[in-house]
Amino acid sequence: RGQRVFDRWRLLEDGEPRDVLVSGRLSTASGEVLHDWARDGRGLALKALWDIKDDLETGRLVECLADYHCDEIELYAIFASRRHLPPRVRVFLDFLTEALGVATTAALQGH
Repeated sequence: RGQRVFDRWRLLEDGEPRDVLVSGRLSTASGEVLHDWARDGRGLALKALWDIKDDLETGRLVECLADYHCDEIELYAIFASRRHLPPRVRVFLDFLTEALGVATTAALQGH
């Protein structure tokens, strides 16, 4: 029932969207499990480059469909007030910024 969301990939070919139907015997909503399956050679996986960068560099994974790209997604951190931002939230936002290469606004950075 919930598998339909995973049966098509929206890829960009020369900037034009293209839906690619995918199927297989394995399906998961876990990015970590999907990553493990790809490393184990169980098939193709659509993953963010930041998540598999080390595996690509070491050759544990190889890039397929290099001429195709995915739409970027937007990631938002929503909190009540930056004036009273708890230190643990600030640390988490700093981690996301570094780990994902996220550009944050000067206001969020406290400038």
